[in-house]
This record gives sequence, structure tokens and C-alpha cells, in this order.
Amino acid sequence: MRAEIEGLLCSGVMQGKEATWALLSERVPATTVIPLDEALKRLAQKYFRSHSPASLEDFTWWSGLPKMQCKKAIEGIASELEEVSVEVLQCIYIAMTLRLLITQKQCICFRRTMSI
Repeated sequence: MRAEIEGLLCSGVMQGKEATWALLSERVPATTVIPLDEALKRLAQKYFRSHSPASLEDFTWWSGLPKMQCKKAIEGIASELEEVSVEVLQCIYIAMTLRLLITQKQCICFRRTMSI
């Protein structure tokens, strides 16, 4: 158990009904460290691709990150985004998604708790 806690061993392939162990370095692929700015950009891309339209507040609530980090994430992918105002709500879309919605005349902006 100590070897698991220290990251040396992990569960291996079952052999019948018996558990086996394997070296963590052989069983789990190596990970790469992503700089904070790049991680924030990736998170914003994934969020706005799957949740557009959304506002900065929606992204902040969803991610659980401080608002300043969320602003930085959005700034990092600004070339991929377009902003639209629907009544009083500022929405952010992945640009390609917005063009598609406009051509289909389906531009509706939703918030977490209500639609506008």
C-alpha cells in the first residue's frame, strides 16, 4: 500500500481472480506539465465549444476559478470568439457556432437559471 501512495506501484492486470501489481511508470503514460496560460486557454475552448452561448459569469461559475483567471482564459482565445448582446446579457460564442446559428435564425442566449 505504501508503494501505491508513493506512486511506485498501481493495480495491474487481473489474473483470474487474483489482483496483480505493476510499476506505475510502465502502466500509466507520462504526463506533461502544461503552463497555466495554456491550461486556461484549453479550458475556455472546451467550455465555449460545448456551452455556447455563455457569459463570463457562466464560465466563472462553471469553472470555479476566480473571475480574473476566467477573463485571462477568454482573452487567450479571443480570436476564436465573438460577443453578442441579447437584451442586457453579454454572450460569448465560438465564432463558427455563432455564424451557424445566425444563418439558421436560432440565436437564443441561455443562462444557468433562466432563458432570456
